[in-house]
Amino acid sequence: MLADSLTLERLGFHTLLELLGSRCTSAPGRKRALDWGPLNSRAEILRTQQLITEILHLDNTGRLFSLQAFSDLTLPFRRVRPQDAVLTSLDIYLFLPLLQSASAVLSVLHASKDTPHLREFSEDIHPLPELRRDLKRAVARDGSVLDTASEDLADIRRRIRRTENRLRKKLEDFILRPEVARCLQENFVTNRSGRWVVPVRRDAQTRIPGLVHDLSNSGETAFVEPLETLPFGNELGELRAEERAEELRVLRLLSDRIRLVSVELETTYNTMVELDALMAAARLAAAFGMVPPAISTEGKLVIRGARHPLLWEVMQRNSDTSAPVPLTLELDGVGTRTVVITGPNTGGKTVALKTIGLICLMALSGLHIPADEGTEVPFLGTVAADIGDDQSIEASLSTFSGHMRRISEILEQAGPASLVLLDELGSGTDPEEGGPLACAIVEAATARGGLVVVSTHLGAVKGFVHELPHAMNAAVQFDHRTLQPTFVLEAGVPGRSHALDIAVRYGVPAQVVDKARSMLKGRGSRMDRLVSDLEKLRKSAARQLEAARQSRSNADRLSFEAREAKELFELSKKEMLREAHDEAAGIVRGTRAKMEQLLARLNGTDGGTASLPEQRAGALRRAKKAADEELRHQITEGEKLAESDLRPVLPQNLEPGRVYLVRSLKTRGLLKSLDRRTGRCRVETEAGMDLDISISELCDSGQEPKLEARKPVTVQGPEEESLEPAARELNLIGQRVDPALAQLDRFLSRALLAGYSEVRIVHGLGSGILSRAVREFLQTFPGVSAWRPAERSEGGEGATIAVFDPA
Repeated sequence: MLADSLTLERLGFHTLLELLGSRCTSAPGRKRALDWGPLNSRAEILRTQQLITEILHLDNTGRLFSLQAFSDLTLPFRRVRPQDAVLTSLDIYLFLPLLQSASAVLSVLHASKDTPHLREFSEDIHPLPELRRDLKRAVARDGSVLDTASEDLADIRRRIRRTENRLRKKLEDFILRPEVARCLQENFVTNRSGRWVVPVRRDAQTRIPGLVHDLSNSGETAFVEPLETLPFGNELGELRAEERAEELRVLRLLSDRIRLVSVELETTYNTMVELDALMAAARLAAAFGMVPPAISTEGKLVIRGARHPLLWEVMQRNSDTSAPVPLTLELDGVGTRTVVITGPNTGGKTVALKTIGLICLMALSGLHIPADEGTEVPFLGTVAADIGDDQSIEASLSTFSGHMRRISEILEQAGPASLVLLDELGSGTDPEEGGPLACAIVEAATARGGLVVVSTHLGAVKGFVHELPHAMNAAVQFDHRTLQPTFVLEAGVPGRSHALDIAVRYGVPAQVVDKARSMLKGRGSRMDRLVSDLEKLRKSAARQLEAARQSRSNADRLSFEAREAKELFELSKKEMLREAHDEAAGIVRGTRAKMEQLLARLNGTDGGTASLPEQRAGALRRAKKAADEELRHQITEGEKLAESDLRPVLPQNLEPGRVYLVRSLKTRGLLKSLDRRTGRCRVETEAGMDLDISISELCDSGQEPKLEARKPVTVQGPEEESLEPAARELNLIGQRVDPALAQLDRFLSRALLAGYSEVRIVHGLGSGILSRAVREFLQTFPGVSAWRPAERSEGGEGATIAVFDPA
């Protein structure tokens, strides 16, 4: 057995099971919950954890099945086993809630493919729909057999009601006769021993011929069945006998059917009991925000943010919305196996021990625990605790003697797979002897190879543990201002008793405490220095650990980014190279098409150049030639890019001002700015376009940080070759956006042909819609290299200056 009854009692495990049982639906479920205990294998523990997790999942998604309260069926199963045994109607009814719950559970399990462990229960659940239907039709909750149990029973009961009504009517007429009424004690009809009778005075009994079935308590009244109604009474008695015989036949038939499927019924019953207990465990986990712990196979105990569930339940019951102070502790089972908790005798140490022990017992029982994610409990063979008063009057043992007997038992049980919990070790005797004895016990328990958690207030143990291999000190923190424990466990440093401070807090006269301080002076200086030095080392180690964690986090992040970039490059390299030439050719074809459209607009027609004067036609032919040269250049560049080895650049190596290859566009661009937090950057391409793209789009271009952007092809001719003088200013005030942009397109084309370096567009302020449209249009117009708001003397924000590429 993992833990003896005394350990389970001292750690509050039985109380926890009572809390668990109170959340069950059925009586057998509560009994199963009270029998819950540590499991025999790690596989069983993990399976039970998963079952509870899946129930919580069903509950969170609104699909959890509901159970009816069913009774303990142990006796009915035993009674029905003998051949020809007949169950009572009440015993038979007890099977109905079980089968109804089984049907509800099975329908949910069949539809829940995301709960594989729970679905395994469906093989052991047999709802037996035909038997369930017949039971519902045959017996009532109070154990009576229903009219619908059989047609014969329904017919008999109809005849009984008719006969009974005739008999009562005849008796009511009988008592209305004057000669009869004078003999009656009271004027009513009643039933005695299944026969309908009238109450007759004893002194007039001979005047009413009939059978006496009963006497009143006083003996003054005889209940007489008159002779003239006797045949009706006999008939009613015969019908009652037929009814009992038919009821017995129905119960025998149902008992036989239950006996035939008793194996399936018992399997279903046991499964439903198990599910009831598991649902209670899930309700308990939900109430306290519990999580499933990891089960270590390496003897490691890691407790993070654990809270004592029983203490928490008491706080909730008292309407305290806060939670117990969380406990954190780590024993790796190799370097550190033993921890000794010291501190003042004002509570905290014992709570810490009980929390550790109860958390481990819950985890080893497959239950979820009230702790944070990351908690890890070892798979133990033994949990043994000595907590509380072991005084025994019957055995003539003092508290100290009782502790020693218990500790000797624990040391015999302890081994590499054990957890030993010893509270207030060394107390109850002279500290001069108790201290060394406590040190020896700690050393012996540590030597057993398991995990050991000890609490004590003896100073001698602190220094000993500091030098003991595989052991460390820990302390329950103490608030010096309030002189109260904070219940926060601090590993690595011993605690001080604060006995004198506490004595002052609780009213001990100052002169008494001062005398004690003078007697203590010098004794504790060595230990105080040890505690101080350890505290400094702990804080320094904590700072170094935090710095190391930060460095590790940064290294992990950079490593992840590098792997991600490499994987992305490997996956996309071949596809990118295959598509590069086609995309580059597509880009330049688009550029040529735009140039042809520009030439058509300048000509004022969709035709060729035949209608233009020779001077303008010559200018356009030169522009066409330039466009062809641009096309050949773009094709050449595209082929180079297609053949290049694309090398992704890590985000931390990107530098604004350098030229990079934009992977998706197969063109080079100047990196103007980047935001590593959002993963976005702004790039200016060779065509003069500003793009907002992902950092992952950038690859190494192999160029120096200078972008020689190619100038867009422009159509330009001398002013004297223009058909009409081009204007240097365009007024768009009052116009709608679409016609204004069409006019702006023609205006810019003429200005570009005229060779102007810049022009002015007047759009006014207004709502800002027209000005935004104008400026967005300028960003996409070929030949416009930049734009700027006009100076105050040029019209301010009501005008925009467009700047052309120099010829």
